[in-house]
Amino acid sequence: SGGFTGDVIDPPFTLPAGTFTDTAGSTYDLAQQAQGHVTVVYFGYTMCPDICPTTMADLGIALRSLPAKTAADVQVVFVTSDPRRDTTKVMAAWLANFDAGVPHPFVGLRTTQSAVDAYAEKVGIGLSPPTINKDGSEDVVHGAETLVFSANGQAHLVWSPGTTPKQYAADLTKIVAGRT
Repeated sequence: SGGFTGDVIDPPFTLPAGTFTDTAGSTYDLAQQAQGHVTVVYFGYTMCPDICPTTMADLGIALRSLPAKTAADVQVVFVTSDPRRDTTKVMAAWLANFDAGVPHPFVGLRTTQSAVDAYAEKVGIGLSPPTINKDGSEDVVHGAETLVFSANGQAHLVWSPGTTPKQYAADLTKIVAGRT
């Protein structure tokens, strides 16, 4: 495991090209934007009752606990698995709950449902399109793993749900330090 809490991805794979819309409404090429810094990628949705907000909160806590120089080399990217309801405005407001005090605001990305499903499949994250129940509620099934890409765009680690802020911080410190 190389002394990491997360599972080392071996062999690593390159973050695939993918064009999304960010919370500012701008085009965002994930592979291009990830070059030069550690990028943490998570697929989820803002109406998630448990894992998604916990993961984002824990990542925010972890980044705030790091030395400023280390935290400045990390970008957290949240890709919605529910683009119908997660508008750019909704994602921006939701992510603002978690990224206060970190060097880079968390990036929220969206695209069409079919494009996000295809992209998630390319990086090994399981998603199912949202389903509408008879009572009008919706279910969104998504993998809860968090991917970590090193500064060269190579997949480095995958974190499982339940990773603590302290564990995130320890792994991120090692990854950032190892890029030089």
